[in-house]
Amino acid sequence: MLKELLGDGPMVRILDFLLDEWELDFSKADVAREAGVSWKTVNELWKKLEDFGLVEHTRTVNRAKMYRVKKNSLFKALKKLDMEILQILDKKELKEEKAIA
Repeated sequence: MLKELLGDGPMVRILDFLLDEWELDFSKADVAREAGVSWKTVNELWKKLEDFGLVEHTRTVNRAKMYRVKKNSLFKALKKLDMEILQILDKKELKEEKAIA
Protein backbone atom coordinates (compact mmCIF):
# COMPACT_ATOMS: atom_id res chain seq x y z
CA MET A 1 0.00 0.00 0.00
CA LEU A 2 2.96 2.35 0.37
CA LYS A 3 3.02 2.88 -3.39
CA GLU A 4 -0.45 4.43 -3.21
CA LEU A 5 1.13 7.31 -1.26
CA LEU A 6 4.82 7.25 -2.16
CA GLY A 7 4.72 6.23 -5.82
CA ASP A 8 5.78 3.11 -7.67
CA GLY A 9 9.56 3.27 -7.35
CA PRO A 10 11.74 0.21 -6.81
CA MET A 11 12.40 0.85 -3.10
CA VAL A 12 8.69 1.30 -2.44
CA ARG A 13 7.93 -1.96 -4.26
CA ILE A 14 10.56 -3.75 -2.19
CA LEU A 15 9.24 -2.25 1.05
CA ASP A 16 5.68 -3.25 0.11
CA PHE A 17 6.87 -6.83 -0.38
CA LEU A 18 8.76 -6.84 2.93
CA LEU A 19 5.76 -5.44 4.82
CA ASP A 20 3.47 -8.09 3.33
CA GLU A 21 5.83 -11.06 3.76
CA TRP A 22 7.46 -10.16 7.07
CA GLU A 23 6.89 -13.61 8.59
CA LEU A 24 8.91 -15.49 5.95
CA ASP A 25 12.54 -15.66 5.03
CA PHE A 26 13.45 -15.06 1.41
CA SER A 27 16.33 -14.60 -1.00
CA LYS A 28 17.08 -11.43 -2.96
CA ALA A 29 15.84 -13.29 -6.05
CA ASP A 30 12.50 -13.90 -4.27
CA VAL A 31 12.25 -10.19 -3.46
CA ALA A 32 13.06 -9.21 -7.05
CA ARG A 33 10.48 -11.59 -8.51
CA GLU A 34 7.68 -10.77 -6.08
CA ALA A 35 8.30 -7.00 -6.08
CA GLY A 36 8.60 -6.80 -9.86
CA VAL A 37 12.08 -5.28 -9.67
CA SER A 38 15.28 -6.53 -11.30
CA TRP A 39 17.73 -8.53 -9.20
CA LYS A 40 20.37 -5.91 -9.99
CA THR A 41 18.16 -3.17 -8.53
CA VAL A 42 17.41 -5.22 -5.41
CA ASN A 43 21.11 -5.88 -4.97
CA GLU A 44 21.91 -2.16 -5.32
CA LEU A 45 19.29 -1.16 -2.72
CA TRP A 46 19.91 -4.03 -0.28
CA LYS A 47 22.76 -2.35 1.61
CA LYS A 48 20.45 0.53 2.52
CA LEU A 49 17.88 -1.94 3.90
CA GLU A 50 20.59 -3.61 5.97
CA ASP A 51 22.02 -0.27 7.14
CA PHE A 52 18.56 0.78 8.39
CA GLY A 53 18.17 -2.57 10.15
CA LEU A 54 15.15 -3.69 8.13
CA VAL A 55 16.56 -7.04 6.98
CA GLU A 56 19.01 -9.57 8.35
CA HIS A 57 20.68 -12.69 7.01
CA THR A 58 19.16 -15.86 8.49
CA ARG A 59 20.71 -18.81 6.68
CA THR A 60 22.17 -20.03 3.42
CA VAL A 61 20.38 -22.59 1.25
CA ASN A 62 22.79 -24.00 -1.34
CA ARG A 63 24.20 -20.74 -2.73
CA ALA A 64 21.21 -18.53 -1.89
CA LYS A 65 21.46 -16.29 1.14
CA MET A 66 18.14 -16.07 2.94
CA TYR A 67 16.95 -12.99 4.79
CA ARG A 68 14.07 -11.94 7.00
CA VAL A 69 12.57 -8.69 8.13
CA LYS A 70 13.79 -7.44 11.50
CA LYS A 71 10.81 -6.37 13.58
CA ASN A 72 12.40 -3.21 14.96
CA SER A 73 10.92 0.25 15.55
CA LEU A 74 11.41 1.28 11.90
CA PHE A 75 9.59 -1.82 10.67
CA LYS A 76 6.76 -1.14 13.12
CA ALA A 77 6.48 2.47 11.94
CA LEU A 78 6.40 1.43 8.28
CA LYS A 79 3.84 -1.29 9.02
CA LYS A 80 1.67 1.25 10.87
CA LEU A 81 1.91 3.67 7.92
CA ASP A 82 0.99 0.82 5.57
CA MET A 83 -2.09 0.00 7.67
CA GLU A 84 -3.12 3.69 7.87
CA ILE A 85 -2.93 3.96 4.08
CA LEU A 86 -5.04 0.82 3.75
CA GLN A 87 -7.68 2.24 6.10
CA ILE A 88 -7.83 5.51 4.18
CA LEU A 89 -8.20 3.66 0.88
CA ASP A 90 -10.94 1.45 2.36
CA LYS A 91 -12.86 4.53 3.57
CA LYS A 92 -12.45 6.18 0.19
CA GLU A 93 -13.76 3.05 -1.54
CA LEU A 94 -16.78 2.93 0.79
CA LYS A 95 -17.61 6.58 0.04
CA GLU A 96 -17.37 5.92 -3.69
CA GLU A 97 -19.65 2.86 -3.37
CA LYS A 98 -22.22 4.91 -1.42
CA ALA A 99 -22.09 7.67 -4.03
CA ILE A 100 -22.81 5.17 -6.80
CA ALA A 101 -25.72 3.55 -4.95
